[in-house]
Amino acid sequence: MAAKVKIMIDMMGMTDHLLICAGETEALGKLAERAGQAAAWGPPAAGPPRAAAAAPPAAVTAPAAPAAAAELYPAAVACGACGLEIELPSPGNWKCPRCEVVLAARADGSVSFSLPDRRPPLELVLWGAPEAVEGLKRFAAAVAERVLGNGQAAALLAAAVEEVARGIVHHAYHDDATRIFQVAIEPGEAEVQVQLADHGSTLDSSQLASYFPTASSRLAAFECRPHPRGGNVIRMVARA
Repeated sequence: MAAKVKIMIDMMGMTDHLLICAGETEALGKLAERAGQAAAWGPPAAGPPRAAAAAPPAAVTAPAAPAAAAELYPAAVACGACGLEIELPSPGNWKCPRCEVVLAARADGSVSFSLPDRRPPLELVLWGAPEAVEGLKRFAAAVAERVLGNGQAAALLAAAVEEVARGIVHHAYHDDATRIFQVAIEPGEAEVQVQLADHGSTLDSSQLASYFPTASSRLAAFECRPHPRGGNVIRMVARA
């Protein structure tokens, strides 16, 4: 080793950390000696066993999603009240155009109806011509016969309806047969209710017995009251 290098090593204080040999032959011998010592020691001890890698979670198959509403609509369904076929363009709340029953259409295609506790009354709009009054009498008789039977009660109601209709034309409309009036017939379990409403002159309540002698005295119920917007509302009930 050059003297200057040896001096630098001494100055840096690295003599204790470096193995200094006199020549190449001595250096190779030292290396061979160190290699033999390492072989005698054997391989380094094995470390602790590694934990096995966790298996990846199994894939979970999601349940099949319901069919999209776009695949189920538009749809057609029969009304639960009147049987009319109703076109449903999309889910939501809809109303039957014939009987006005409300139905709910859901995204899964199911439909439910909000049916009333009882059916709506049979409604008519008539004018005061004799043939219209005669047709009303026959219609009321047909309804009454289905509910009350083909007997005196049905015949009495038909006669009372005719009497009231003609009385409206004569007393409220002053024989103007071109005026119209509304009729609602509501059949029940063992009774039939009929209501007539006009837009004519208000009838004198003290003269009802003379205006409508049969209807006011022989039916199960009879009443005549002024209409809030003018005219009269006459209600009568026949029971079996």
